[in-house]
Amino acid sequence: MIAQPLVSIIIPSFNREALIAETLQSVLDQTYPTWECLIVDDGSIDGTKAVAQSFIEKDARFKWLERHREPKGAPTCRNIGIEKSKGEYVIFLDSDDLLYPHCIEKRTLIINKEFPDVLVSQGDISRHGEIIVNNFNKIDSSFDSEKNLSAYFKK
Repeated sequence: MIAQPLVSIIIPSFNREALIAETLQSVLDQTYPTWECLIVDDGSIDGTKAVAQSFIEKDARFKWLERHREPKGAPTCRNIGIEKSKGEYVIFLDSDDLLYPHCIEKRTLIINKEFPDVLVSQGDISRHGEIIVNNFNKIDSSFDSEKNLSAYFKK
């Protein structure tokens, strides 16, 4: 059996007690088994941690992290998640978003079989700096690596 790459799912959270359970359940329902979910809290003062803890008790693939540095906000929490992640692939998920059950399985299948030497970001797939698929629809592009990266960040 071929080992499946670990996918790190990073979820920044702040006072999402009412919403995060559904998000975490959508992660738990994934058909792809090789994932870790890093919930990075931004200083919640509601019951967000208790909700997350109930998932951590169900499945050790869930991890709770807290932001202990400035600045406050989701970008810092995402950066903390990246620093602590162990996955070959990373997906950012907001604490009020849901994943379809086959989402990670389908994405890793496409990446591993059809695009083994590419970088995927926000639905775009890039090989050696050239965007070859945009939101999984083929497009033509003549970007070189530096221009491609610059265009992505300006977008």
